[in-house]
Amino acid sequence: MVFDGKDHRVRLGAATGPHALRGLGWRGAWRVISAERGACKLALNHTANEHWPFYFLAEQTFTLNEDGLTIITNFTNSDQKHAPYGLGRHPHIARPQGTRLFAQVDGVWLTDDTVLPTKRINFPATWDWRKGRVLDDVLVDNCF
Repeated sequence: MVFDGKDHRVRLGAATGPHALRGLGWRGAWRVISAERGACKLALNHTANEHWPFYFLAEQTFTLNEDGLTIITNFTNSDQKHAPYGLGRHPHIARPQGTRLFAQVDGVWLTDDTVLPTKRINFPATWDWRKGRVLDDVLVDNCF
């Protein structure tokens, strides 16, 4: 990766595939800053390493109430230099038999063999989350 005129090597692993799209937040040690009924705040203090050569602090606040789930994410560059940043929400959903997902989305990005988005299409009827869909027989690893 080239950033700010400098070449940076980012280590890939089996879990990332042939590119670094999966990021590094999912493998970080998040700390619980606060937790109460219906809300929690987590923090990840990243030290520059072979997976990402820049320091940063990431904080996420999750609030769940009768209106749904709200997620607020803040990033602070704690490095001495400018640093690139990107975010992709990729929630993990525990899905015991019969789990039903509801989501207000109208399209999906199809992906290639390396899980890169290639084409946006209207939602196929079999994936229509707007009315709820049982996840028992559905693999979801796409962008919405």
